[in-house]
Amino acid sequence: MDKKVAIITGSSSGIGGGIALYFAEHGYKNLVLVARRYARHHENKLTSTVMNNAPLYFRAEKLKETSDKCKSLGAKEVLCLSKDLHDLKANKEIVDETVKKFGSERDEGFAGLICDLT
Repeated sequence: MDKKVAIITGSSSGIGGGIALYFAEHGYKNLVLVARRYARHHENKLTSTVMNNAPLYFRAEKLKETSDKCKSLGAKEVLCLSKDLHDLKANKEIVDETVKKFGSERDEGFAGLICDLT
């Protein structure tokens, strides 16, 4: 499954994180992990956005933890993206960045609570 690519949203923790680990453990070598975990502290920021007039910051460290665990389970390449799927532009960016890194083939896609996008 070296050429298979899975896009998994909500993958910094919870069900999405568990799905990411499952895919890594079961032979997926290329993963795209997407999350929008927020924190209100500047030391945790990767990118910022504004929601309800308050700045919010993506917590990159949670996504990195999942990425590291996936690599320890056998994933070779893990692309981590902090995107808010409520932003339609972000959805296109996820696909564009995936294609740029892994090519045009996408085998599996999961959004939130395991909605198969294929």
